[in-house]
Amino acid sequence: MTTRLRSATCSGADQRAAGVWVLVAALALAGGWSPINAWAADREDAARSGKLIAVQDCEDCHGRDGNSISSTFPKLAAQTEVYLTKQLRQFQGRHRADPAASRMWPVAEALTEQQIKDIASYFSQQKASHGPAADPDVMTRGQKIFQSGIPEKGVPACSACHGDNAEGTAATEAPRLAGQWRRYLVEQLNVFYSDQRPSAVAMHAIVQSLSAQDIDVLAQYLQSLRTD
Repeated sequence: MTTRLRSATCSGADQRAAGVWVLVAALALAGGWSPINAWAADREDAARSGKLIAVQDCEDCHGRDGNSISSTFPKLAAQTEVYLTKQLRQFQGRHRADPAASRMWPVAEALTEQQIKDIASYFSQQKASHGPAADPDVMTRGQKIFQSGIPEKGVPACSACHGDNAEGTAATEAPRLAGQWRRYLVEQLNVFYSDQRPSAVAMHAIVQSLSAQDIDVLAQYLQSLRTD
């Protein structure tokens, strides 16, 4: 008796669940709705909101589409959402103290959590520009450091965290480096010698084994790198 009752109850629950999914499917067919489409629409809405903020607050330094015209300011176009979100939160809490960070503190402090997400969504969807190719010898040396590291110095391959094409990876929270300004890359790699960016623990250790020449060669290679 108990077994039959449990079976009947489960059967009823299964029927109700099936009915719900039939309704969902009918709505999807009628109006083109689907969980994937809904997610895409939410992302588009976030990007539109992020664009508005970008035009109002970010364009002067970083460019409307995230491709800054001055190497003083980093390019944000095609940067990963994870990294952009994390850095805006770092600025908001004043956890980044490198020279460029102080300009971002008041900007980030005025943002809500949703605005931070919207800005990150917008810039991550923009197409990144890239710089000119460096001297062939420099490109070869820079590529070697990026893809293979410098084993004799204990320097790991940059691609292990930043992606095969320096496109950045969400899993490691490592930023996109491809196309970034040479000047900005050099400045930030030198910042890692200090404690001005305390969350970048791995980079603090890595730069200790990089010479100024290693850093510049790598930066020249990355500036010219494109992922499209």
